[in-house]
Amino acid sequence: MLWRPLLLTGLVYTAIFGSLSALVYWDANRCRLESPAKWAGFVFFSGGTGFLLYIVDSDDETRVDGEADPFSLPGSMATDRRDGSLDSDDTE
Repeated sequence: MLWRPLLLTGLVYTAIFGSLSALVYWDANRCRLESPAKWAGFVFFSGGTGFLLYIVDSDDETRVDGEADPFSLPGSMATDRRDGSLDSDDTE
């Protein structure tokens, strides 16, 4: 009788993370990421951690140059901080 709860747990896990993996595969194809099948497999086998890592990684790769950079202040160019240059009112 111990196999019934294990079977139910396995089916629930497969249903949740199988559908989440399919969603990740679809989104990775849509965003033209490098290997959508690897991402989908990683999300399926690692669960919620893999999904969070996918969200973090895909955000960096799908950003367009014209979009806002989350690491810069409003009104500054995204390249201002990356090349090490200082604004006129910045002090060292």
